[in-house]
This record gives sequence, structure tokens and C-alpha cells, in this order.
Amino acid sequence: MTTFAMGFLFITAFTMLLGFGTVIFLSLDIDRNDTLPSDTSKTGRINIVRHLDTCTIETVDNDGEHHIWKRAS
Repeated sequence: MTTFAMGFLFITAFTMLLGFGTVIFLSLDIDRNDTLPSDTSKTGRINIVRHLDTCTIETVDNDGEHHIWKRAS
């Protein structure tokens, strides 16, 4: 086996192990709560998030107050 082939196999194995380690690290790093991102009732901040279009987001908090967020572009 030539030096080029051994180097290629080493870099390939190293890249695969690095990717596998990254997937393991990221899977252990996430928060494991059963709420959806739009349902933050445990924190009491925003219960409903609704995308009206690509430039507007509407949120409703626990008091029923509506907030509309628009992109400034």
C-alpha cells in the first residue's frame, strides 16, 4: 500500500470518527423536555407563536396579549 493510500484512508477514517463524535455530542447536548418550541407554557413567556407570512410573526402571551413582530427590511 502506498503512502498516498494510507494517508487517504487515515483522513477518511478521521473525518468519519469526527462526524460520528459530533453527532453523539450534539445528541447529548440538547434539552430533553417534552414541549414544542412554540409551547413555552412552563416558562410562562409565550404560549402561541404563529407565522403570518415570511415577514410577520404573531405571538400571544399567557394574558392573551397579542404581539406582532415585523421584519425591518
